Amino acid sequence: PRNETVAWTIHFEEPLVNLFVTGNNPSGMVMGNLFQEDVKNSGKNLFYSDLIQGTETPRSSVVDFEGADVFKAVEAFCHQSEQRPARLFRFSEEDFIMVSAQPDCDMEWFESLNDEKIRTLDQTETLSLLETRHYRWECGCNQQRIMEILAPTMRLDPESLFDGEEMIRVGCPRCGAKHKISREALEAYVTTHEKSKE
Repeated sequence: PRNETVAWTIHFEEPLVNLFVTGNNPSGMVMGNLFQEDVKNSGKNLFYSDLIQGTETPRSSVVDFEGADVFKAVEAFCHQSEQRPARLFRFSEEDFIMVSAQPDCDMEWFESLNDEKIRTLDQTETLSLLETRHYRWECGCNQQRIMEILAPTMRLDPESLFDGEEMIRVGCPRCGAKHKISREALEAYVTTHEKSKE
């Protein structure tokens, strides 16, 4: 749906990593990151999904899955949480195909799909383009948004935040981009926003 924003975090136990990816249909932005540090061991592979559709209440779901294959993780999520089977295939190094079973799908045909059949699908099946959408790789983070996150800590305990320094480097929790924030700029931000609330 065009008004849908989704975020997936796929937690793998072996190797111990979190793969994060999010897509925002209204803005056409997609972004992802691989987290290898400070990843907590949960004892099993987990697929977390957060979905926002327009002004509706956000929905979250979690499913567990076996193995270390991203495709299999997504397929397990679609089957368990979406209750709509999906298959993913690597068409080429940077091209991927996802086939999703709609109501009344021929499940025998669906399950028989493999890499070879996918490569010739346009020759054996009638395909049509539903629509074209354009996306760009972008997080949308900037100093303003990072300062919004830091402001509550700055109000309560600026010394622990800056630890005697005049400048800190802060990584965006979504994309990992590094932002330099000066104490002077953050103090001005906090002061300005406190005045605007009065």
